[in-house]
Amino acid sequence: MKTITFAFAGLVLFSTWAHAGETLDAEAVKKLITGNTVDGLAPNGNTQKNYFSPDGKTIRQVGDKLIEGTWSIKEDGTQCVTGMPGGCAKIVSNGDGTYDRIAAEGKVLLRWVAVTKGKGF
Repeated sequence: MKTITFAFAGLVLFSTWAHAGETLDAEAVKKLITGNTVDGLAPNGNTQKNYFSPDGKTIRQVGDKLIEGTWSIKEDGTQCVTGMPGGCAKIVSNGDGTYDRIAAEGKVLLRWVAVTKGKGF
C-alpha cells in the first residue's frame, strides 16, 4: 500500500510542477552537469543518479544497477543521452535549485533534484 501511495503522490507532484522556468542554453547546461552527478526523480517516483563525465560518457545508477552511455548537448541547449533511456530533452530551471528534463512534446521526463560536484556514487 505504501508503494501505491508513494507512486500516486509522485504523480500528483509531477502534475503540479509548472514549466514557467527558464530554459537553459547550451553553455548553461554544460556548466551545470559537466563532471557532476545529478540526482533525478522520475514521474513514477523512481530515483536515479547520473554522472556526466567531461569526456562525454555517462553512468546512471538505479538502485544497485549501473548503466553506461554517452551524453551531449546540441547548439540549442537540448541535452541528449544515448545507450540508455532518456533521449533528448530541454533543461528548465525551476528557480529553486531543481531542473526539469522536458521532452519536445512538453512532458517532464525527469526532475533533477540535486546537482553535486564530481562522481557521487
